[in-house]
Amino acid sequence: MKTGFSHATFERGVTLVELIAFIVIVSVIVAGLMAAFSDSLRGTGVSRYVTQAIQMAQERTELILGQKHRLGFTAFNASTYDPCLIAGSPPEACTVIDSRFTVTSSLAINTSTADITVTVTGPDGTNVPIQTRVTDY
Repeated sequence: MKTGFSHATFERGVTLVELIAFIVIVSVIVAGLMAAFSDSLRGTGVSRYVTQAIQMAQERTELILGQKHRLGFTAFNASTYDPCLIAGSPPEACTVIDSRFTVTSSLAINTSTADITVTVTGPDGTNVPIQTRVTDY
C-alpha cells in the first residue's frame, strides 16, 4: 500500500502564460466588437434626421397638393401655391414641430405643368428634397 504523494502525478490547471494569452485574445475581440457597435450607433442619428425630414417634406407636399386641388390649376401660382407662405394665419399643419428643421418650397410653372420642390434641412445640414409635378387636368 502506498502512502503519501506521488511525484509522478500530473496536476491539471492553467499556467500564468496561458491565462495572460487568453486575456489578450478576449480583449482584442471585445475591442473589435465595441468599435463595430459604436460605428453603427454613430449613423443612427443621421438616419433618424433623414426619416423626420422626409416625413416633414411629405406633409408640406400634401398641403400644397391640397391647395392645388382647392384652387384649381389656373389659380395655382407663385403667390398662392403654398398655404404656409400666404400672409395671415397659416394652417396649423404648417407649424414645424421640431424647430431644428427648416422647410422651404418652390414652384416652377410651365404651360400645363407645375413643378413643386419641398426641401427640408435637418439639424446636421442634410437636405432632403421632394419634387412633385402636377398637371392641368
